[in-house]
Amino acid sequence: MPRKPPRREPVRAAAFPPLSDEELADFLRDLAGNLPADLAETVTAALERGDDPAGLARVVRDELRARGHIPG
Repeated sequence: MPRKPPRREPVRAAAFPPLSDEELADFLRDLAGNLPADLAETVTAALERGDDPAGLARVVRDELRARGHIPG
């Protein structure tokens, strides 16, 4: 009996091209104006400290999901 070929995961194209750290930091600064006050303050302080923008973006995403602002 012939064997089926192994299933391969579909290749997903990124919805947007990757952003540089500087572009991501600018995006987060702009986004802070639309975030809840406590989260906006956290984002602003983290960017001023020079925290990693990619890590900060993940924190923002996770927090917005936890608060029910975006679907999980």
